[in-house]
Amino acid sequence: MLLRQSFVSNLWTCSWSAASYDAWWQCQSERPAYEFYRDCVKLVGMYEPGKRWLLKNPGHIENLDLLFAVFPEARVIQTHRDPAKAIPSLVSLLIKSHPVFETGRVEQRARIMLLREAAKWANAVHKADVVRQRYANRVVDVVHQDFHQDPLGVVDRIYQFIDLPLPDTTRAAMIARVTAKPEMAHGAHRYSLADHGLTAEQIRDPFGHYVERFDMREISP
Repeated sequence: MLLRQSFVSNLWTCSWSAASYDAWWQCQSERPAYEFYRDCVKLVGMYEPGKRWLLKNPGHIENLDLLFAVFPEARVIQTHRDPAKAIPSLVSLLIKSHPVFETGRVEQRARIMLLREAAKWANAVHKADVVRQRYANRVVDVVHQDFHQDPLGVVDRIYQFIDLPLPDTTRAAMIARVTAKPEMAHGAHRYSLADHGLTAEQIRDPFGHYVERFDMREISP
């Protein structure tokens, strides 16, 4: 939300149809927004200068160069999931806020958003790959399927990457959380590309070899 205050942000066009703004935004630098963001973080944390921060925002992947410029000590945990699963999941979430910004055209808007988000995130991944070549030791990869298959193993790897010990009490709490699976109490999140007349390969295509590189291809049951 802090980055959004610059009015140069992906967050506007993932909520509201504005093709001309979308085209303009993609040609702008978000550096002023990131500098404002840094200043806000410094203000909030001014009385705890030694405290580590965890900043969660998938959009940073498109601006890794800016992130490292304004937070020179940052470490990045980049998560990866099959775009044919991740993009429809994202759009099904975004489209729920559709009535706040626009009325009508829900099905048309969802299809447009699917194609737009696929292109946007493919571009973000490709931009991140270029930046990562300069910061190879500052980014760790976490594949969605690996996290589900071995959550504690992935957590151990993350803690080693950020040079923090994993206390026994924290590990025990994580094991209890994994065992309890409280997210299942809310039911399954269901979505389908077929509902919008699109195929998995149409969503994967803009990503090139990215899916194969991280062995992410998920097959629907």
